[in-house]
Amino acid sequence: MTYDNVSGRLMDDYSSRMTNTFLSHRMQVSMMKQEEKYNLQIGVNAEPSTTRTVGQMGAARDTSYTVWNFAPSARFDYNFSDNEFLRLFYWGRTSEPSVNQLTPVPDNSDPLYVSLGNPTLKPEFQHRLRMHYDYTDMKTFSTYALMGGFNYTKDDIINASCYDGSGVQYTAPINSDRPVIGGDLMFMVNSQIAKSGFSIMSFTRAAVNSSLSYTGNDTTATTLDEIMDDLIAGRTTTLSVMENLTFVYRNDYLETRLGARASYRKAWYEIASQARSDTWDNSVFAEVTATLPWGMEIATDARYNYYIGYDAGFGEPSLTWNAEISQTFLKKKMTLRLKVYDILNQSRNNYRNTTDNYIEDTYNNTLGQYFIISLVYRFGNFDKMMGGGMRRGPGGPPPHRR
Repeated sequence: MTYDNVSGRLMDDYSSRMTNTFLSHRMQVSMMKQEEKYNLQIGVNAEPSTTRTVGQMGAARDTSYTVWNFAPSARFDYNFSDNEFLRLFYWGRTSEPSVNQLTPVPDNSDPLYVSLGNPTLKPEFQHRLRMHYDYTDMKTFSTYALMGGFNYTKDDIINASCYDGSGVQYTAPINSDRPVIGGDLMFMVNSQIAKSGFSIMSFTRAAVNSSLSYTGNDTTATTLDEIMDDLIAGRTTTLSVMENLTFVYRNDYLETRLGARASYRKAWYEIASQARSDTWDNSVFAEVTATLPWGMEIATDARYNYYIGYDAGFGEPSLTWNAEISQTFLKKKMTLRLKVYDILNQSRNNYRNTTDNYIEDTYNNTLGQYFIISLVYRFGNFDKMMGGGMRRGPGGPPPHRR
């Protein structure tokens, strides 16, 4: 409710009382077949959803509509052997709009950014397809995994915006008239080198996402109908590629890691011709953990981050260095630990956000330099309760020598 500060009277244009009811059902018919090597499940989903809005005062409107979404569902598991499998699965999901998105009352708490809802919004429906292949070589303790997916969203809820002659931005949610799509592919290798204590881990990921935006060019538009009458749709496509490579050496008392990470990002916008600079987020890192015979453990790690493609004042390189030392007492039941974070006080994060009409470079300072002293007492013996603990592969956690 909004009241006039002078007269104390209720302002109908900026006040509302409404009741929103959203009812969704999910119906599924499926069949399943199980064999020694594979399992197959195929079905069809029907998701009817009804939205009813009753305006009781002010600018709220009475609306009621029903949307039907149909989607097949499927899952396929194939076991080539005990150490090799393939999984494929698909599912669909409905997401209803929120009450705030349905309320057609302007929110002018920020005079330069006025938002209002859309009582005719439909629920959005997302289709998702995923794949996972995994193979483990038991002789070399090497693991290879390939994962990927694709998503397709119908009636995606997107905030449309326009600017009036004085620069005030008006926004309202609408359903997209074109699909929003995206996909990704990942490949992972974790392999021991011969029969030595050395191993290599590699993680590669590529993703493409295509999103829509709606912008109006009518400088007099201030209502929902005026905003929707003059909208221009634009699609932003973003490509990102990342590689993370790590070399590991471990024995009974020492574990070391040395690696590097490179992440590339580029965006295209189908309407505006302004350049979208490529960006690179890169880092090199090292970790050392030493476990001494008398129950002391010393560990340190450092990461150097550097960036390419950011505007001046952003993307400054940084070096983050952490260290810790711990000692066990009382027959290894008590552990005293001291850890220092960000010793050089340089840690921060950089990120670029690309939209239809602007590029935003941001950086965030983290908590900064600090240290923690902890004293832990173990009342029971967890390893014995678990029957000797868990096994680990070449990329698993280091053993604890206590």
